[in-house]
Amino acid sequence: ASSDALLERMLPKHLIGDLKYNQGKMIVEEHEEVTILFSDIVQYTALAASIKTEELIMMLNTMFSGFDELCDKHQCYKVETIGDAY
Repeated sequence: ASSDALLERMLPKHLIGDLKYNQGKMIVEEHEEVTILFSDIVQYTALAASIKTEELIMMLNTMFSGFDELCDKHQCYKVETIGDAY
């Protein structure tokens, strides 16, 4: 269902099952250490306007693929990629 797809973009899969099973109950997880990464390409709009579309797509694909590999390697959860922000 579309609600499942939306949840999968926002939450780790194990929490989705918990939400469905524990409807109406608060679900709490505790972690001793947490790191949050926000990234943004400085002057992205100017850069995008100054290079060919194919170059831009290749650059974004290379960068986001690298971030994805690091997330997988370090068992991180990626919430969402929007435009040039990761």
